Amino acid sequence: MLFRSALGVTEPVTSPTFVIARIHHGSAVKLVHVDAYRLADPRDLSALDLDEEIDGAVAFVEWGAHVLVGTDPLAITFDRSREDDVRLVTLPPALAGAAAALPK
Repeated sequence: MLFRSALGVTEPVTSPTFVIARIHHGSAVKLVHVDAYRLADPRDLSALDLDEEIDGAVAFVEWGAHVLVGTDPLAITFDRSREDDVRLVTLPPALAGAAAALPK
């Protein structure tokens, strides 16, 4: 919700599990949301032909570790292992200043 709002996306952002990718048009910038869980290798991601959609957009790639070879992504990690259903978010050093703006 935080990222969606910051990008000016007003529609719900749901997981693209079955369609692999969803594009959301925000008032600030486009959001491309990819669920790479069912992709076997980087060529599968390339075959989605998202180059034009990703150009100038913010891309969120779930399960991207095995398909984002040779890129330099900003990895934001969500840990859902706690029993109280609290999600711990880990931001990369490049976003350390942004942590202060996140709700507690």
